[in-house]
Amino acid sequence: MITPQGYSLDALVHVAGRDVGIEVDGPRHFLGRAPTGRTLLKRRQLRAANWALVAVPYWDWNSLLAACRREYMAGRLEAELDGAISAREILEGDLNLEGDRAQIPRDAGRPRRAATSRRRGGGSTTTSKG
Repeated sequence: MITPQGYSLDALVHVAGRDVGIEVDGPRHFLGRAPTGRTLLKRRQLRAANWALVAVPYWDWNSLLAACRREYMAGRLEAELDGAISAREILEGDLNLEGDRAQIPRDAGRPRRAATSRRRGGGSTTTSKG
């Protein structure tokens, strides 16, 4: 989903009469465990535009068992909405957090290998006889 401010959100849920943006932030949103300047700016601008926003770091999400993710998100939503609705009420409602956009690949926390270009054919070389 793209906001009117031009930012993308991973999910949008309607809770307690408010739209809440969900950002599941992968490793590229962090330097170590600190958000990058780009990530902080995005959050700041969205909140300045009155967006309720739940940012979920990949290490939190990946450490949760699948059965616990709904409870985790309900608690985060309750906190973002300053208790306007309880986590229990959220869980008893129609909150669907099982969509593909709310999933982080299991290897998201692992460093990526640098891309290398390989030629087909085993990279053989030719020599000239002279």
